[in-house]
Amino acid sequence: MQTPTSDTKIHGRQAHEIIPLATVIRYIPLDNVMKSGFFWNSHDLESNAAPEIARKCGKIQKTIPRGRYYYAGFADEQYGDIAFAYGPDHESGERGSAHPFDTGALILGGLHPFFTSPPPLHHTCQFVVDTRIDLAHWRNLFKRFIDLCYHGDVFPYLNGDRPPNPSGCWNVLPFPSCHPGNSAPQAWTWEILIHSQPAVEKGLIAWSSYDDIFNDMVMTLNDFNGNTPDFPAERINACIPLLQVCYQPVGTEHPCRVVQQKIIHWVQAQTKR
Repeated sequence: MQTPTSDTKIHGRQAHEIIPLATVIRYIPLDNVMKSGFFWNSHDLESNAAPEIARKCGKIQKTIPRGRYYYAGFADEQYGDIAFAYGPDHESGERGSAHPFDTGALILGGLHPFFTSPPPLHHTCQFVVDTRIDLAHWRNLFKRFIDLCYHGDVFPYLNGDRPPNPSGCWNVLPFPSCHPGNSAPQAWTWEILIHSQPAVEKGLIAWSSYDDIFNDMVMTLNDFNGNTPDFPAERINACIPLLQVCYQPVGTEHPCRVVQQKIIHWVQAQTKR
């Protein structure tokens, strides 16, 4: 059987055009979810490192816009216990940017060529600015990256494998994916930043959580305790379909692994000849 690659088409679309965006969060109260219309709120944004990194770079006039962060095709369990996967419709009409590495890991000194503690903040922030890709163009450049660094096969990338051809860099800058000292997926997994906060149901392919989180959502949506919710009723109608696309873990399997497998299978199905 032929292995699907980034050049495989279905209905005229290639894998780089449909590669899902994945985001992972830690559990937050569902009342906040329903009121706001999305799972991420100001409390969640303040609980992770991204705002602090943006503030640090802002101090030297290299501002990183606030927004929601995703990985292209990769759900990383170190960032939480609820994982979501989105098709390209999720970013449609949105403003944002992309990088071919994890900007936070680089700024915090965890990636070569800036692997120091503390890292040279001015240099790292400038590097992030210089390697920024507009959201509207990242998928075409992602295809070039897959073609040159993965010999055109997107599935090793989706498995988290290091690029087998890192020397075939697609840009003159020394990206972390080209550096032999980097062994973590943060060095070659593409990071996507959407400045706004699209609704949680927009373009949703699948999501996964542990049973207690899932059951909490079911109880809330069904108004289990007979209480009238203090969030808009239309949010209930919008979020009910989420229950139908949830892939809960089997046993102790982490939700991110469940979503990652769904991403791989979804891309395989979409690119099947």
